[in-house]
Amino acid sequence: MASDLKQPLRQFLNDLDGIAAKHPDLKDTDVRESIWWSIRNLLIVPQPGYQIPSEFEMQADDANAAVAEALQRFLTAPAVVAVAKQHATPVERLATLQDDSVRSTKGSSLKSLIGLWDYPR
Repeated sequence: MASDLKQPLRQFLNDLDGIAAKHPDLKDTDVRESIWWSIRNLLIVPQPGYQIPSEFEMQADDANAAVAEALQRFLTAPAVVAVAKQHATPVERLATLQDDSVRSTKGSSLKSLIGLWDYPR
């Protein structure tokens, strides 16, 4: 992974950890999949016109809003935007994103928070 991507990914993981501390349902399967689909549709396999949803299957509206804000901040970071331009295929973009050495301050990885995906489906 380009070192430029590590900082926005670490910040995203810290944001998700903060949300999970107040809202444990962040780690529910439906929530994790909703977060993944936003990353998939905006970064891995960009879908024209796709926008970050306001609902992520979280129980509290403020939790849904916090997830949307964290995703927006992450997906618009210049280093993250550059990944889509630097890597020609979805498989390359996914591999770049899934760096298990990047951890939040609490030690969480992308895998532990939203899981890993083998193929950009």
